[in-house]
Amino acid sequence: MGMLIGGFLFLFGLIFFLVGGGVSLVNSLLSGNLQVGLTNLNQVVFGGLGLIFMIIGAILFIRSRVQGKKNKALAEKIFAMGVPAEATITFIDKNYGMLVNNKPIYSIVEFKFRDSSGSERVGRKNNVSSDLAIRLKFEVGAKVQIKYMNENPDQNILIMRDPAAPG
Repeated sequence: MGMLIGGFLFLFGLIFFLVGGGVSLVNSLLSGNLQVGLTNLNQVVFGGLGLIFMIIGAILFIRSRVQGKKNKALAEKIFAMGVPAEATITFIDKNYGMLVNNKPIYSIVEFKFRDSSGSERVGRKNNVSSDLAIRLKFEVGAKVQIKYMNENPDQNILIMRDPAAPG
């Protein structure tokens, strides 16, 4: 979501900067003959606002992209090196935080499992594909396969095999 908002703000800021006279403002600054007047005030205000929007958008976009890569790398590490376990679904509901055509595309799945030391743990995933959850018949009390990191069982993933996928 941050990548989408960051990209939008960057493009909005770029257009605002270009239309607002930001190019001529930069040209005046680089040539050393910036004169403060009413016409240049418009360039400073609109070009400056566009530049601010561009910077905020770029920061949001880059930060979201880096966080997404970290999350993906952690999920791949858990999948490769995690301890398999069986969990029981304790809660499932639609996630109305992200709607497409006024319908939720993600579900919230909460589950409990026992780690290698015998302690009961609770995991929660807020972005499980609703279509996949329906196809896999996720319901409260159903058993699901998970993997977790032995040194930190709070780092866990749901193992969901798409029934429509080959193999």
